[in-house]
Amino acid sequence: MEKRTIEALTEIDARREAKTYGRVVKISKSRNFFFTPPLEIQHRQVIFHRLAAMLGSKVGTGRALGLMEEHFGSPIGTTCRKLRKQVDAGYGLDVAMQNLGGKYFPPNVVALIQAGFKAGNSAEALSNAADFEREMSEVRKGSMLDIYVSIGTFFIAFAATFGTTRYAGPMMAESELMKMNSTIEPDPLYGFIATFSEITMSFTALVFISLLFLGTVGRFFNPSIADSLIVKVPFYKDLILAKNNYITMYSLSLLIGSGVPVKQALELSSEGAPKGKMKDDLLGALKNTEKGLPWSNAMSSLHATDRAALGQSLSREGVVHVLKTLSVQYRALYSSRLGTLGPALKSISALFMVLAGSVLFGLTIMPILQMAAQGF
Repeated sequence: MEKRTIEALTEIDARREAKTYGRVVKISKSRNFFFTPPLEIQHRQVIFHRLAAMLGSKVGTGRALGLMEEHFGSPIGTTCRKLRKQVDAGYGLDVAMQNLGGKYFPPNVVALIQAGFKAGNSAEALSNAADFEREMSEVRKGSMLDIYVSIGTFFIAFAATFGTTRYAGPMMAESELMKMNSTIEPDPLYGFIATFSEITMSFTALVFISLLFLGTVGRFFNPSIADSLIVKVPFYKDLILAKNNYITMYSLSLLIGSGVPVKQALELSSEGAPKGKMKDDLLGALKNTEKGLPWSNAMSSLHATDRAALGQSLSREGVVHVLKTLSVQYRALYSSRLGTLGPALKSISALFMVLAGSVLFGLTIMPILQMAAQGF
């Protein structure tokens, strides 16, 4: 009798693999905890491009994964081993990637790969997924740093302002030094700046927190309602929803372009779409096709001109062309919004930092300078 550790998604898969070693006496789930770091984007790029090259040359999926496992160390080789075990168990490569979870393959990247696999071109799907993730990473690299720094700077200014008006300023006014010189009056200009800063910073903080809550917690608990509110917020809607719209349009263009009927393409896309406004639109479009109505009329999350372009496309080639154009448009829109947001937030945070400095100077340092000028 011997004991073996087997990696499998389900007990059935584990038992099936265990039988290849002999008679199975007992199977139990391991309780050991092993921390596995997430797969980095550069590792996924290697996996996608190497697999795309081999699958495009008609190398079998299991064989391609086995070669990757053999010639690459961890984490690439380890990930390919996990994928190969699932492929050997009967799962498709796209499903195997989905089963590994977002720590290995992000959901939006898996959605693109699954669309390409359903359209019948696995090599192109992997190559396109690699290009998509690389482009999104390059867009985020500088912009997200600006956004994080700007938001952090704003909340530092927020804390400095309220700390001055609610604590440092009153403490200075009630100090014995100030009471000894009752002729010094606070400058009303700095009082106005303090009041103005408190109001504008409180409003801005409320907007920041509300949008963050809506785009994270709100979309987690009720994506449909959250998305219906997000689409009413200019600029923010493009930042949150444009990427999903790109993936959906790209998926539809691949499926319909490969000869899949529109009804089936809508059904497949709706299954892979994340919960939210776009998924609801796809389900509505599917119902329209069943009723004999134009399916594009149900895509309410798209701009009216985009719906009109889809509705006027009478041939399959025309629909595919419009969908591809829309997918490129939404990808560019997401990149543009992300690139614009960073500098805009930097300017706003710099303005609030100046206001915070002015309040601090006017309520704490200016009275000391006035006393110094009078000889105290």
